[in-house]
Amino acid sequence: EVHGIDLSPQLIEECKRINPDICCKVGDAEELDYPDNFFDLVYCVHSSWYIPDLNKAVMEMHRVVKSGGHVLFDVQNRNNKFISRLHKRHVFYNAHWAGRTLKTAKNFVKFFSRRGIQDWSFAIYEVPSAPENLIPTIKNLHTDEVGTCARMEDGSIRSVEDPSYLFAEHERLIITFRKTAGI
Repeated sequence: EVHGIDLSPQLIEECKRINPDICCKVGDAEELDYPDNFFDLVYCVHSSWYIPDLNKAVMEMHRVVKSGGHVLFDVQNRNNKFISRLHKRHVFYNAHWAGRTLKTAKNFVKFFSRRGIQDWSFAIYEVPSAPENLIPTIKNLHTDEVGTCARMEDGSIRSVEDPSYLFAEHERLIITFRKTAGI
């Protein structure tokens, strides 16, 4: 069985239409509506930067994965200069009412004229993560085999040895762990 959640009812309906075999529903990663020890594998890909409290979501993923099961998620690395610069620019631009008002007006024109793609990025807030803030949470859970991989500039994925290090050169990190057997 494959299960999935999203905050957006529209995305859940689209998933049901495209993938009728997936058991999907509206849900919150910080409060997963599944019993303890339910999944063999839990993953969160290209979503962690929309979760307000990623540490809480990681604890929830650990709760719902079976003993000996695996958790995998990726993060935008806040320590990377490029990611940090983009985030600061996004926050600065969208903090000003003029920028938000202009984008909203453009979106209404696109909606009513049925031309172009609307840009609501100022309303959807992305938050990069600091891996050094996640590692203590993971280590405080009953976990084994904690690992970190990085996406390289050529698109390949490479294991990185010390996940508590800043890894400032990597834009995106993939963090994995296994729930300790017997827990």
